[in-house]
Amino acid sequence: MKDVGAAAKAGKWERMEDGTIVVDGEPLETGEYELLLESKIAKGAQALAGNDGLVVLDLNITPELEAEGIARDVVRMVQESRKGAGLHVSDKIALAIDGGEAVNKAVKANERYVAEQVLASSLTLGEDKGEHRFENELDGKKVVIQFSRSGE
Repeated sequence: MKDVGAAAKAGKWERMEDGTIVVDGEPLETGEYELLLESKIAKGAQALAGNDGLVVLDLNITPELEAEGIARDVVRMVQESRKGAGLHVSDKIALAIDGGEAVNKAVKANERYVAEQVLASSLTLGEDKGEHRFENELDGKKVVIQFSRSGE
């Protein structure tokens, strides 16, 4: 069995037309082996359930992806705040966000997205005097959301 295992790892195996597997001239019975796809170029690749393809995920978080994630969290916070203020789903708002340097920078980088998602006719970074004021926390830092209904 050691020789068969070593030969299989060395790639000395083949699938016959009838579906049986032969390793270094030795036919194997069903249950004696398991065929799995394995990537030779991508670490961490996983075979699909049907063993007919591989999935490789790039788990590197770039500064752009991190900023987008923060912006999406802020959108969620604003939407919860709008709901808490009793705004109608179609009400436009004048929005101010103050979450410190990291949050403000992320919102600025994704300003258009944030404004579109929360129906903000204007978006200011830093403290403002809005009709509604909500405080949240993101990664241990305070985020202040202020807004008023907008006439637009």
